Amino acid sequence: MAYFCEKYNNGVELHAVTTEDLVADHINVHFMLPMADKPYGAVIMPKIMEQGCRKYPTRRQMRCRLEALFASSLWASTAYYGETVGVTFSASFLKNSIAFDGCDIMGGVLELLHDVIFDPLVENGSFNGEYTKTQIKNRCDGIKAIINNKEHYASVRCAQLMCRGETVEFTCNTDTSVYESLTGSDIYGQYLRMLKYAPVIIVYAGNDTERARQFAKSVSDALGDRCVIPYSNKTPIVTPKEIRYFEEEQDIKQSHLVIGLRDRTHASDRHLCASAVFEEIFGQSPISRLFRNVRERMSLCYYCSSCHDDANGLMYISTGIDAKNRQKAQDEIFAQLAGMTEQSITKEELSCAVKSVKSARLACLDSAGAIAARCIYRVFFYGEYVSVEQELSELDSITAQDVEAVAKTITADTVYFMRGTEDDNESD
Repeated sequence: MAYFCEKYNNGVELHAVTTEDLVADHINVHFMLPMADKPYGAVIMPKIMEQGCRKYPTRRQMRCRLEALFASSLWASTAYYGETVGVTFSASFLKNSIAFDGCDIMGGVLELLHDVIFDPLVENGSFNGEYTKTQIKNRCDGIKAIINNKEHYASVRCAQLMCRGETVEFTCNTDTSVYESLTGSDIYGQYLRMLKYAPVIIVYAGNDTERARQFAKSVSDALGDRCVIPYSNKTPIVTPKEIRYFEEEQDIKQSHLVIGLRDRTHASDRHLCASAVFEEIFGQSPISRLFRNVRERMSLCYYCSSCHDDANGLMYISTGIDAKNRQKAQDEIFAQLAGMTEQSITKEELSCAVKSVKSARLACLDSAGAIAARCIYRVFFYGEYVSVEQELSELDSITAQDVEAVAKTITADTVYFMRGTEDDNESD
């Protein structure tokens, strides 16, 4: 796959990955906002805007237009990249060569995408009141659903406690009042500021790169002269002084133990590959040490896995346990982490982990959307695109010592215990 990048003088840049073998193309338009500004309106904004634009003001009219374009898809979302909030407008569509009637699918989708971004449904300086009210409710309902899912909520609570006072705390907010207080005019004001200040990264995966260039130019022209605030792609490295312990009770049967850790190294290319292999061996696969030892061999938990957030240098180990097993499970988890630094990684573990990570990397080539997602991740955090082939070559060279080096950068920060209140969960 070929790759090229073009940059415009008003903060717009295009990154295109040529795909010849797929029947569908994909394009993302990312507006990058500083998380430090707490842009809660930007979380609601894209879901309002995807409902309709001035030309197609209702969701039904939007769906009909997309159906006429051979069932294309268009949606908007919010994602978090380190200390940056990305407001993203996305579209997936079949290649024009698929159309039996000569329909210009790509042209129609790009025109609709442009309308959604630059000609939204606005009434008297405010986003549509009905759409605004509905999407705020949906957001608040989503937060309540997280709180009601105690396995998920335990991880969120650990993140809140560990990252309190840090910019990244924005990503784990569960306070619905900050959204309930928003109005359509508040969110529209955030939209106008986004157009004026936010860097724009357009990522296209497909084979009509000339049309992608034309679209990127139209985005740049629509934005005009503006004062762009550069995005931050590095989260400050925090080294814990000591482990902090928190415990809360919930009316649940199964208790949840979550350990929050920090990675004290900004990921380089090699560290990124070694981190992925580390995760496979330590806690992110059915053959991981946490699964094989804490869950299977010692039967200390119902589930046990880890999740590594490379972007923010954070890692979480999540378990569901009986309260009486808390200390044993905690001690064994720390013992397994310590063991990752002690030259104990076997050739079989390393080989299986590398194969699994390589398989996951190759899987992204089956979807233009996955190719685009990988591209924005590489471009945002590393400033350059690296092909899958290059990454596979890097993975082949990863050694047990590389994985142990990653383990040595991991330091425990916070231990959060959500204790169930049922009788059979009481401690010994």
